[in-house]
Amino acid sequence: MTEQEILSKLSAPFEVERAGKKYPAHKWLPQNQVGDKIMCVAYLDKTMCVERLTEVFGLNWMDEYETHQDGSVTCKLSYLHNDTWMHKSGKGALTSSERDRKNTKNIDKNIKGAESDAFKRACQKLGIGLYLNNMAHRLVKTKTTNRGKVTPVDHDGKFLYGQKLSDYLNGIPLYTSFIVDMVTACPETWQFEETQALWNKFKTLGQ
Repeated sequence: MTEQEILSKLSAPFEVERAGKKYPAHKWLPQNQVGDKIMCVAYLDKTMCVERLTEVFGLNWMDEYETHQDGSVTCKLSYLHNDTWMHKSGKGALTSSERDRKNTKNIDKNIKGAESDAFKRACQKLGIGLYLNNMAHRLVKTKTTNRGKVTPVDHDGKFLYGQKLSDYLNGIPLYTSFIVDMVTACPETWQFEETQALWNKFKTLGQ
């Protein structure tokens, strides 16, 4: 592949296909509360970046980490191109409080978080997920749970946790989510005519 072909494959938007239609596949993370709503930002998790690197380079890539005295971590990301190893680096900082950093129970967790951040920053320099930087934040309505936690909700007031929030903001129909979960856990169930008929029925009801 040429460098331009590599860049094109690395920087391509992440998508998922559902019932013959493609939807965005990036994640959404709730952050700051704004009135009765919460601001969500788009992001990629480390697994998605690993899958993209493997898709493009196969096994011809590697990541190496260096931890600094201040707790920050540098990731050196290398890939093989035309028999030459190419490199990109990214730096991740600890986001926990000073007290947490001194708590030995949290040290490993904090370092892993910094490593993940450094890895994704290095991936961005290769173009992976770079398009998300220009994506507008989204405001989502919220409700307070029984435990007092402010949580995003959909237009019907149903709580949106984890992947359900990402599916909702990416436009993936929630009424088919249980079928998606089932097929993901047991792919052979998609071969059953009953599963496909149920999918099509729910899809029609949602139109």
